[in-house]
Amino acid sequence: MPNEADVADPDRPVICNAVLTGSRQGLEGSLAPIRDWVDRRCSALAGMPAPAWAEGFVMGLPVGRTLHGVLLDRCVGVGKWVGWMTAPECDWAGAFDVLLETEDEPFDPMCGVVQTWNPVTVRAMPLESVRLLGRLSPHRLAAVRAVQSEYRAAHDVAVPPELGRIALRVVNGEFTVLTGAPLAAQDPRRDYQAIYRRVGSRLSEAMGA
Repeated sequence: MPNEADVADPDRPVICNAVLTGSRQGLEGSLAPIRDWVDRRCSALAGMPAPAWAEGFVMGLPVGRTLHGVLLDRCVGVGKWVGWMTAPECDWAGAFDVLLETEDEPFDPMCGVVQTWNPVTVRAMPLESVRLLGRLSPHRLAAVRAVQSEYRAAHDVAVPPELGRIALRVVNGEFTVLTGAPLAAQDPRRDYQAIYRRVGSRLSEAMGA
């Protein structure tokens, strides 16, 4: 989850809100998930094709020292694209967050969640300035679009609101997707989403869109 300080000043080093929990193996055991994360990132990046500004591509866009993941939806003008912010925090997913699955591999785990409630508009940058973090098939991109349509229509998702719950849902009678659960009235995910909305807004501004 991004820190407010990082949102306000993208040139600051990014600080991860991580806690090393107790482990029977001590520090070595506590670092195992971090090593697994790094291994997954290296494996995913090694299998990536060359980046391109195209529908379904997940682009890593640098702003200062921060790399933001954006799933490209469509081109709306010369060099102008609309898409959605991505994030790594699967446990914080809501009903309109789409979790990427094994069929979507390879993808960088920092882009494991597509926030269909958090659209952004960006300008195409030179390809040498960006990084490809993943690529969705046309079918999977259509599924993400269908979830966004649910969000826009304020669709009632028949899943109990609960932080950390992952639901397998059928969207539009056609697409099977993994999402989080709806937000409760008093839900920490509301603050989480507010932070990411500001990140998306500032990314659009920084990209001249």
